[in-house]
Amino acid sequence: GTKATPVGGATTPPASAPADPPTDVKSVSILLGLRLGAVLPSGSVYALDGEEASYGDFVTAGAGVELSAGAWFARYFGAKLHVEGFGFGPGETVDDIDGLEIQSTVTNQATGTGAGISILGGTPLESYGVFGELGFTFVHSLRVARDFDAVESDANNPCGGTFEQTLTFNGTALRMAAGARLPVAKVLHLTPFVLVTFGQFTRLQNENTCGEALDESLGSSPLPPDGDFEDDVKASHQLFFIGLGGEFVLPLR
Repeated sequence: GTKATPVGGATTPPASAPADPPTDVKSVSILLGLRLGAVLPSGSVYALDGEEASYGDFVTAGAGVELSAGAWFARYFGAKLHVEGFGFGPGETVDDIDGLEIQSTVTNQATGTGAGISILGGTPLESYGVFGELGFTFVHSLRVARDFDAVESDANNPCGGTFEQTLTFNGTALRMAAGARLPVAKVLHLTPFVLVTFGQFTRLQNENTCGEALDESLGSSPLPPDGDFEDDVKASHQLFFIGLGGEFVLPLR
């Protein structure tokens, strides 16, 4: 009936408590995104006879918007489709009408559009962290519309009182982005970002209501012919898009 006592008076430690379960972050979530910001173009639109036509000749800095829809999965990865639109100020050559030899004033509108797909990586959703993005833009365009109000009595004017020209440059682009993810609610993140698009135009569509007077030049600068560019006409450009975005997160499972 004698009760054994542990040597040295030691006592048996209590069993350790079970570890806390991991945070319940859903493995698949739908992402709906909106980005707003400033856009700054750089590089060249095309090259002719060894001379590159600067993007700045066509447009200046402007503002942009992007809409996206995709999914986040395996905690650290995602994919999305995106569409984007930009509004630019007119560049130096777009406002130049000296080469037309017509007494006129001109009103310009310059816009850019894009659509593509991206892969994403970063810290898990619903937590403060960072993300990166790598994508391909298969629709990448710049559109410059010019509305002319001319003096009809001008002997050099074959076009009438008003006429128009629309230049549409089309190509493709790669894009890279990085940013921060700042949860403000369980289903909403703010996402400050920097995005760089590396593009190249491969085709021009020149539509106008004045025929040959506008077919070959933009102001005093020569234009490539309509259609697909030859290899030596292609040139590279960049778009820097900086701003603030928002992500709506819809967990699935």
